[in-house]
Amino acid sequence: MMKLHVCPECKYRVLTSRRLDCECKNCKVSMLKVDTVGFEEWWQMSEEDRDIAIEQFLNNKRKAI
Repeated sequence: MMKLHVCPECKYRVLTSRRLDCECKNCKVSMLKVDTVGFEEWWQMSEEDRDIAIEQFLNNKRKAI
């Protein structure tokens, strides 16, 4: 099962199949697992829709803190 991770600082994205935790290659901070969008849905999105989904995910995470 593919998992999407995003950096909360620079929004760098990575898809993984085995890793549970990821570290951003740019910022060296722990990345967040995006659980609001499945791989199949992500694959079919345009780049603009992906950017919007990441922004919404990060905004929801910030509100929760």
